[in-house]
Amino acid sequence: MKAFVFLIISSFLFCSCKEEDLIPISGMSVSVPTVGLVDENGAEFSAEVRSLGIDPVLEYGFVYGVSDRPDLDSDPKVSLVGVPPQSFTLKADKDLLNGRTYYVASFLRTSNTTYYSEAIDFVSKGSKNFILQNVVSNEKVYFGDSITIEAANLKASTEFLLKVKFEDVEVPIFDYSTNGFKFIIPREFTYRQSAFESGSFKLQVQIGDLVYDLTLPLKFQEPVFGPVKLVEYEPEWTFTGDFLYSSRCILYYVDGGLEKQLVAEVVDDHTIKFEPNAFFLNKNPLFRIELRSQFYDVRQIEISDTDLVPGQDFTGRTPERGRIVKVKNLNPFLSNVPKLLSSNPAIRINMTEELGNEIRFSYFPQDVFRDRQFDIYANNFGQKSANSAPVLYDLPMLPISGLPQELSSINEVYGITTLGKGYFFSDNSFYQFDPEGNGLINLLSIGGSSEEEGFLATFSNKLYVSTFEAFPQSNSNSFYEFDPISNQFKSLSPVPFNGEVLGQFISNGNLYLDLRLMISGAYQVRRLVYNFTNDIWSEIPIDSLPPFFSKYSAFRDGDELYAIGEGKIGAAQYDFGIFQWDSISKEWELSQRIASAAKLPRGANVVVRGDLAYFQLESQIIQLDLRSGSLTNENSFASLGGKSLIEINGKIYIVGSPDLPFIFEFDPEYM
Repeated sequence: MKAFVFLIISSFLFCSCKEEDLIPISGMSVSVPTVGLVDENGAEFSAEVRSLGIDPVLEYGFVYGVSDRPDLDSDPKVSLVGVPPQSFTLKADKDLLNGRTYYVASFLRTSNTTYYSEAIDFVSKGSKNFILQNVVSNEKVYFGDSITIEAANLKASTEFLLKVKFEDVEVPIFDYSTNGFKFIIPREFTYRQSAFESGSFKLQVQIGDLVYDLTLPLKFQEPVFGPVKLVEYEPEWTFTGDFLYSSRCILYYVDGGLEKQLVAEVVDDHTIKFEPNAFFLNKNPLFRIELRSQFYDVRQIEISDTDLVPGQDFTGRTPERGRIVKVKNLNPFLSNVPKLLSSNPAIRINMTEELGNEIRFSYFPQDVFRDRQFDIYANNFGQKSANSAPVLYDLPMLPISGLPQELSSINEVYGITTLGKGYFFSDNSFYQFDPEGNGLINLLSIGGSSEEEGFLATFSNKLYVSTFEAFPQSNSNSFYEFDPISNQFKSLSPVPFNGEVLGQFISNGNLYLDLRLMISGAYQVRRLVYNFTNDIWSEIPIDSLPPFFSKYSAFRDGDELYAIGEGKIGAAQYDFGIFQWDSISKEWELSQRIASAAKLPRGANVVVRGDLAYFQLESQIIQLDLRSGSLTNENSFASLGGKSLIEINGKIYIVGSPDLPFIFEFDPEYM
């Protein structure tokens, strides 16, 4: 039975009861409370006992709430047990919100009933509504685990508990009671490195307008990675294990002093996927991964071998569309990294196209070598494959000797052959070349340079050199004989004129030299003849129209003398063709027309093999059919001059360029 007794300070005593009961006073009464100090820590109440009556008092104090009739069944209280003194003062230090109006009543409780005074109102300034006492959790926690917060001063209702935040993320609470509550560790929050290292996490409890910032001692589970697993190259690899979740994941490949960030994503608690976009230096690469602001070194991946598909052979000629090698377990992400290696370090492999596990490749010289047979290997994780495939180096240019800087950096190189050795003459040096002996030897370094032309000729196993201002202490018309046995130069009668060399050839023991000169503002062609026996130059008159309109190349095919160029075929007519020398009339006669004027040797050396002639034209080697006049070309390597092609003991050689500083052996079989 519930009874309410209100004491009215007047001459009348009124009794009222809650619900249907009306309880007599029976001599027990307590005064209306007075409100003392009200601050942010609570409110102080005082009251006096008017009379105690017959029944013993078990509990006394104050009950307060937002209703104007607070009662112990639904509202908080502050009380003591036992018999009350004449006057008593107690402080309510919980369940009060700042700025809210409350009603407080004094009460006396016996075993039979509870006696209340009249309630009075007051405005609260708040109270201590939360006191952390204990945190209950697993020894190591993880996302989704529940945390129990044991606390004091909590109200039985969640009216006052407005917000709970874990690491600044609001979390729902459950199992709420006056002794505490529970919450679940969320997955998404800002992972502070210091929190995971120290095991101190932030908890914020907001009750009304009061905010409590607390620290929770929690030790998080470390990621556990599974055993090493064998993988092949795929667009995606995975790490597997337990406790792997992290809202932020950064992955690096860190082997061999390298550090490359890879694209990675956490799938769930057990899987992290990433793109293996790196050049791995070994089969068991080292990764460094950042999870939850902590770094972990991981070697969970073992890469399967990268090999060539067995049975491939590239010792035949290169097909028109190039050579294609098939590779097993090729890394699709690699770029600017050689995926094929050569057994010969002097040969560089170029990948021209990649189609899945097929690679179209070519090759290029980067040093001197002579063996055309080599092997190719697949290249991955810094190691070549266990198997290989044989390859034939079928480019026509084979780099057999190095080229010194002073010879590779000039504009024109002249070549000639005698006594089984080659000779190269530039505007500042004179070299002997023995492909089977000592290679390239500098016989004379001249120094300086000149834009004037010179020429080389050979007669009776001796060389004849026109320097045209190249040699020191010589005039512009100097002419020398070189003896390849004694390696000595001998000065001869100078060339009568200094002009542009259109061409030269030897017939009947005489050297014929056609020069184009500028005389009185007009070009004239002069033909000079040098007699080797008498060391005498003479001039042969020619028609007003010269035998060749521009530079021509003379060569011998057996005993016959020929020239290629734009020659005169009539009184005032020129044509492109092969011309034969008539030693009796001392004239050139057309032997075979050439269809393309764009592919003429223009002074370059010509080497004859059967019915085919070869000469150098800028970056191309031209093949000319002497019988039909048809021309073909092979886009080969750039070379410096058009006059360095020579033949020694049946083999053809040519000088390279600054980018390819070699003397090449040219094999027409591979054109």
